[in-house]
Amino acid sequence: GTVRLLGNEIGLPHCIAGLMMVVVFTINIRGVRLVASINRIASCLLGVMALICLVGPFFTVRLNFHDLHWHLPHTSAFTFFQALLVWAFIASWTTYGTELCATFAPEYHNPRFHIRLALLVSSMLVIGITILSCVMLPATEGEAAINADPIGFYVDILNRIIGPGLANIAIPVMCLA
Repeated sequence: GTVRLLGNEIGLPHCIAGLMMVVVFTINIRGVRLVASINRIASCLLGVMALICLVGPFFTVRLNFHDLHWHLPHTSAFTFFQALLVWAFIASWTTYGTELCATFAPEYHNPRFHIRLALLVSSMLVIGITILSCVMLPATEGEAAINADPIGFYVDILNRIIGPGLANIAIPVMCLA
């Protein structure tokens, strides 16, 4: 249902959009400390989920490392170079998360030391998560299942690792973070 206001139809999507504008405006008014606090909470939630997905299979699921393949083309050096460029592009998007360290640099107590530390820690996290996800996710679910459902396989992995009950809680938490 919609409500007619000043000659326009206003429905639930319009109300949600207006509410989100007010929330974002309020966050901007409160300053960078509030944004940093929200970022810490979201980072912790995503960190917990990464641990569950990438370390949990060692303890809860039978892993199959025998069927993992590189899937690199062997036709020519040019084709290999194209694949390398695509993977470099994908990897670059994951490293943009480290830019957040520079965003909050003025908030650090000792910027000279803490910027270097923050960049080092965030880079190591990105490298670790990238390596673990490339090995653990296919070993947990199988390459065929991932190829069949490249987006929904995460739900299957969570169901296998923590069970359907907790997965129904974990998935909305990841979406909110």
